[in-house]
This record gives sequence, structure tokens and C-alpha cells, in this order.
Amino acid sequence: KYAYTQLFKKLFKWCHNTSIGYQKRVHHDLLIPKDLYMQTYKYLKEKYAKELVRNWTEKTDPAKFVFEDIAIASWLISLWKLEREEKCQTRLQSFVDLGCGNGLLTFLLTSEGHEGVGIDVRKRKIWDAFQDKGSKLIVETLQPNVVTYPDADWIIGNHADELVPWIPIIASRSSNNTNFMVIPCCFYALSGTKYTFEKQIISSGKYKAYQEYIHEIIDKCGFIVEYDWLRIPSTKNVAMNNLQDTKNTSSNNTENSRNFNVVLQYL
Repeated sequence: KYAYTQLFKKLFKWCHNTSIGYQKRVHHDLLIPKDLYMQTYKYLKEKYAKELVRNWTEKTDPAKFVFEDIAIASWLISLWKLEREEKCQTRLQSFVDLGCGNGLLTFLLTSEGHEGVGIDVRKRKIWDAFQDKGSKLIVETLQPNVVTYPDADWIIGNHADELVPWIPIIASRSSNNTNFMVIPCCFYALSGTKYTFEKQIISSGKYKAYQEYIHEIIDKCGFIVEYDWLRIPSTKNVAMNNLQDTKNTSSNNTENSRNFNVVLQYL
């Protein structure tokens, strides 16, 4: 009886929304087949979630952060699987996780065989547990206008705050084969200060306006942007990454100067 009642409620809601012209605000699974993502998420959740929640040493809520980062790791691992299949390669992608915070995403990706490092300005308590299991987590204050990672396949910015607008630039300057993924959260400009919104462009909301700001930087770095809405317990759930093999390589010799011109424009 309960199942039929719930089914009727959902059917009624669907019919009502359709009749009034309702359209979903976001669409998940734009870049990755839902079945692949859900299969990966189920696997990672069963393998890691229980122990991570039980041994969580941070003051933050493990019920949120553990499952959120498992979801993000599932998305990345699925995306990378598709990338390897498309390129007919077997080597697992390497990565740098900038502004890695608690280091959980770095831990999950390295535990699944991806060579990588997490970098943040300060160490977290739980790093010791992750480092004991082989994760590479480093305390470092980055100079984003200088740093590059030519050996990394991907540069990740998972709610990386001030580093988010810089990551496309860092990826573009690193190599023609370096890709990136960012999840914008807090609103920072390239100057490191809070991003100032122009009144005329925030009719659709500040989060959307900030995405457009990041999109413009990405575009000026010679990338084509892809979007996906992640299945995570957060309202800041938009992933932005570069469409594969779309970097503008016609001006490789002037790549550094091109990107510093971008920086100067926004500072």
C-alpha cells in the first residue's frame, strides 16, 4: 500500500508539473552515462564509506563530506575511463588536486590507482591517516601566476576558493595535454579578493554570474568549456572542465604571454 501511495504521489506531481510547463533547472549526467556513474559510485561507497565515516577526525560532518567526495571521485573516475577508451590508452591519468582541503578526494583517486598529489596551505588532522595509506599530501603556499604542472594530466579544483579562477590558466600554461576540472564555490577573482558582481548581470543569480566569469577566463585560455551538474549534497554542484583536445595550439610559442595578458586584464 505504501509503495502504491508513493507512486501515485510522484505520478500526480509529474502530471501537474508537465501541465504547467515545468522544466528542470539542471540536468545531470551530461558527460557521463548515468549507469556508469552509479556503478562507480556504488563500488566506491561500499569500499570506502563505512571506514571513512567511522574514523573521521575532522570537526566537519562526515555524513556530508565523505559521500560528497565519493560522488566527485566517482564522476572523475568515470570521466577518465571514457577518456582512456576514446584515446585507446590503458595508463591511468595523473592529477594535481589544488586546494585539496581534507585530502579525501586525493586519497580516493590515488587509492584507485591514479598517481597524484593534493596541495593546500595547511595540513588537516586526517592527512596522517591518508598519508599512512600512500596518499601524497603537501603543505604549500602556491604562487598561481608562476606554478605549472607539466607532468599532470589533470588539475582539479574541488571547491578550491581563490584558486578556482587560476586553475584554467595554470592548466593552459602547464602543457598542451593538461586538462582541468573546477567546481566553483566561493566567489573569488584572480586578484584573490572577493569577486565584485555587476548589478546588470546577476538577474540569474550570483552563482550563475560567477560561472560566466570563470567561463570567460577558460575561453580566453583557449579551451572550450563543458558543464555537468554533479550528484552531490551541495547547491554549488556545477563542474566545469575543458572539452578534450580543444586547446588552441596555434600559438604555442606565445602561450605564456597570452595567459599573462589574461591575468593582467582581470587584476
